[in-house]
Formats: sequence, C-alpha cells, structure tokens
Amino acid sequence: MSKAATKVLQQQVMAEAMELQSLKAVTLEELAKHNTEADAWVMIDGVVYDVTKFAKLHPGGKAVLLRAAGKDATKDFKMVHHDTVLSRYPQLRVGRLALEEMDPSEVKKLMTAKAMEKWLPLTQPYFNDIRGTLKSPHFKEKHLKFQAKLVAFLKKEVEPFTAKWDEARKYPRELHKKAYEAGIYAAAAPVEYGGTPPEGGWDYFISLIHSYELTRYGSGGLITGWFCLAIGLPPILHHGSEEVKKTIGRSIVVGDKICALAITEPWGGSDVAQVRTTAVRDGDFYIVSGEKKFISGGMMADYCTTAVRTDPTKKGMEGISLLVIPMNLPGIERESIKTQGWWGSNTAYIMFDKVRVPAKYLLGEENQGFRYIMDNFNNERFGMIAQCSGICHELIRESIKYARNRYTFGQPLIKSQVIRHKIANMAMRAEALFAYTEQLAYHLDIKVPAVDLGARMALGKVFATQCMEYCAREASQIFGGNSYMRGGPGQKVERYYRDVRAMAISGGSEEIMLDLAMRGSKL
Repeated sequence: MSKAATKVLQQQVMAEAMELQSLKAVTLEELAKHNTEADAWVMIDGVVYDVTKFAKLHPGGKAVLLRAAGKDATKDFKMVHHDTVLSRYPQLRVGRLALEEMDPSEVKKLMTAKAMEKWLPLTQPYFNDIRGTLKSPHFKEKHLKFQAKLVAFLKKEVEPFTAKWDEARKYPRELHKKAYEAGIYAAAAPVEYGGTPPEGGWDYFISLIHSYELTRYGSGGLITGWFCLAIGLPPILHHGSEEVKKTIGRSIVVGDKICALAITEPWGGSDVAQVRTTAVRDGDFYIVSGEKKFISGGMMADYCTTAVRTDPTKKGMEGISLLVIPMNLPGIERESIKTQGWWGSNTAYIMFDKVRVPAKYLLGEENQGFRYIMDNFNNERFGMIAQCSGICHELIRESIKYARNRYTFGQPLIKSQVIRHKIANMAMRAEALFAYTEQLAYHLDIKVPAVDLGARMALGKVFATQCMEYCAREASQIFGGNSYMRGGPGQKVERYYRDVRAMAISGGSEEIMLDLAMRGSKL
C-alpha cells in the first residue's frame, strides 16, 4: 500500500477508536447486570447498547433481545442483521467495552481486526491493498484523498438510509445540495460554473473512484436518480451557449436544480437514430411534441437534456438535435414508471404536447445532436462499468463477512470448500473487470477519440454487467434464503440482484453493445 493509502487507513481506524474511547467504559461484569426486561443492555462489536425501550419495537420480538441481554451478542446479531442497521440507532449506544482493562495485546488484535474489516481480501482495488505489497501506477495521493472524503460522506449521509429510500422509491431532494457542499457532487464540472474539482484536479481516475464508491454505499436506483447530472449535464456544459452554461448549467452543478437525460422513446429503445419527438422552429422557439420513456431521474428533474428531430425530412441519425427543456413548461406531463430494480431512480414516462421551448436552449448546432449523444454515451458507459466493478467487490465483501459469521453444521460457512470456490470465482472476475476499467480510464484520460475507444467501451459494458450478474448469483447462493429478503444480512445482495437487468439493458443492451463493438471494429 502507498504511504497515502496507509495513512488514510490509519486515520479511519483511529477515528473509530477515538469515537469508542469517548463512550463510557463498560466492563463485562457491569454488562452482565443489565439482563432484565426493565433494564436490558447488549454488546455488539465492542459497543454497548441499551435496548430496554427498543425491545418492544424489535422486528423479531422482544424475547430475542432479552435472551441476549447482559451478553456479547455480536455472533447472533451478524447472523440475522446487516451491519448498517447499527448506524440507524446511535442514540441507543451507552458505552463501549473497557479496553483499558484488557491486555494490550488483545486491544491491538481488536483494532487490527477492525482494520481488516475495512479491507477484506479480494474486495478492494490494488491501490487499497492493506498488506502494502500490491500497487497501481494510476492512483496518486489526490485520488486517495478524494476517495476518503467521498466515503466519509456516503457512510454518514447515505448508507444508513439507502434501504429506507429504496423502499420509499424516492430520496430527499436536499441530498443534491448536501453532496455539493461536501465537494463530491460536481467534481467533474469546471470551476467557472460552480464545479468543485478535487485538489490536484479532476481526471478519469477520480471519475472511476466516484462511480465505484457510490454503488458500494448506495443503491443503483439512488445513484441513477441522484447523479443523473453525470449524463444530463455534460452536453449542456460542452455544447450550450455561455448564457445556458452560466444559468441552467450552474444551477445544476451547485445542486439547486436537477437534470435528467431524455433520449429513449417507446419505439426506439437502444436505437437512438429512430427518435420521433419533433422540434419545429417557430421564430424564437421550438415547438416540441413526442414521448420519452425509461427516463431515469425524470420525475424529479427540473431540466431534461432531450433528443429531438429538428429536420423531419431526414431519417436515421441525421436531423437530430439536443435541446435542454425546462420541465415546468406548459404541455409537459410525467408519469412514474414502476421498475424491477433501481427503485429510487424515479424513472419517468414524459409526454411533450406542443411545448414551446426557447430556441436559445438548443445545444450546439442544429441537426448535429446524434454525434453529441454518441460522445456522451462513452462517458455514461464508463460510469456504469465502474459501478459494476464496485458492485462486484461489494458482493464479494458481503459474502466473506456473512460466510465468516454464519454457522452451519457447527462451523463457519467460510470453512466449506465450495463456498471458498464461489468466492474465488467471483474474485477472479472482479480482478479482471477492475483492470479493464483502469485501462478505459487511462485511455479516456489521454483523450483517445470516442470513435477509437467505442468498441472497447461497448465490450467493457457487456463484460461488466455479466461479471455483476455472475457475482450477484453466487453471492445469493452463499446467503441462501437471506438473499431473498428485502432486509436482514442479505439486503444488499437482494438489491444488487434486482438491479442486474437495469445495468445489462440501460445505456445500451448487451446485444446492441456486442454488435456495436463488431461494427466499430469493421467486422
């Protein structure tokens, strides 16, 4: 591990240790005294919780908690709960195990174990290797600093609420502003339009880390809706007029407004060239009529970067333009679409009925929109590849944690050879996928033309979603029935499994991507 990565790890472990030290020290003898219905304490991972009042609200019934009262309940807790549950109830913490009364060597073992939990084997990229022997030439100190800031925000503001927001099919709108103020929302945007690039400047390895970590702590639907600016905003900043950039663009960058990308139509799917939504010029306006479907983030969006046909005499990719359309204009209707996965994405069906859109909201040149869309797709697909990489590593992480804590036939599940082989096969694919993702980031960073990188990006998208699908299936087998429940220790695995089809189809289906790669390779 680099010195910077080691320092980040040490800081995280020490912060956790300091937080524990700030709590009241509780001895095992004192813990044992709190073992009645009127006074019930339990200890989980060295932290003591007063569950007296909570017992009546416990989903498994109060009897379960009362059986554990006055004891270390870590083993039983981890067999039936996901560890993010604890972050929802900080008010129940009353103390921590009295480390000062323990043997110093035992304290060291405890802290080492906590550190190892953060970097479980085969669940992190090389630049985060806890042993310090594996390296990556691409990641520098600035990348690790940004990663640490991003993860700190996600662990505090997102992870504890992800399951709740997913079930509600929505997330709080103010999350956009919170993320902006934390410096992790607009890292790729130029400073002149409100962007907050990290110290040392933005690059595609920052983008890789961004997409990778977001999916490890949030749900696919949350990330898709929350960070729709990643695909809706670039055409505005790249091709909009200076006025559009400074007004609409800036309002999106700073989190005041939300932007979605509206390309897909009911009859076109991945075939973008079949756009039927029309935009007829009428003086200083375009009159827009048509429908858009599967628009992620569409229900909350204030603006939609929209593909329209401005020249009806031309067919296919010719005659298509991009307009940024304010979603409060008369003639626009939206309906929510219920989806198999990505529940928090607030996906929309959007109807435009003779909507008068100011002509100044045209992005770039008229009838050149198809080229802009294709350029934008490479960035979208790269983000999805990085997300799949993060998901694969997280599925392995969840599987190892669960297999260590789940006891069957008198021993931890991890002792079973067939389980270890499942993890090995998952890790093999995850290793290959992250290496592929690094290569794509490198070539994007040196500005290889989209047309030259398009085939490999398409193949990467297919490989990434197939790796995700494989890992989701194997993780589900490891968790057994717990992966079929929307809650408990398998809740992440269940959610990722639900999101597989969304990842494999959106942004270009596997079939379209494979054909695109072959056509792009002149085969």
